[in-house]
Amino acid sequence: MAASTPSGHSIEIIDENYEPIDFNADADLVGITCITMTVNRAYEIADMFHMRGIPVVIGGDHPSALPTEAKQHADSVVVGEAEDTWPLLLEDFTQNRLKPFYVST
Repeated sequence: MAASTPSGHSIEIIDENYEPIDFNADADLVGITCITMTVNRAYEIADMFHMRGIPVVIGGDHPSALPTEAKQHADSVVVGEAEDTWPLLLEDFTQNRLKPFYVST
């Protein structure tokens, strides 16, 4: 994702297996990726940031398979590979027009 992030945006990647998540972080947008085995924790994380009013984007194998379920915990769901949709999503976010779903073609 970092390689697909257009210039002008900064990104911080956190793997909860190696470092704790700072739920008080000053973030404009939170992106989460998950698989079925980790989806419950991903939804907890999404809900915690969402409660703070921070927009959440979620993607990965599980959200791609069940986007309507994932949408219950996120402002936007990336379905499929994010490399081609991530720049568009960021542009939409900066224009305050984040779509509910971004589907890779």
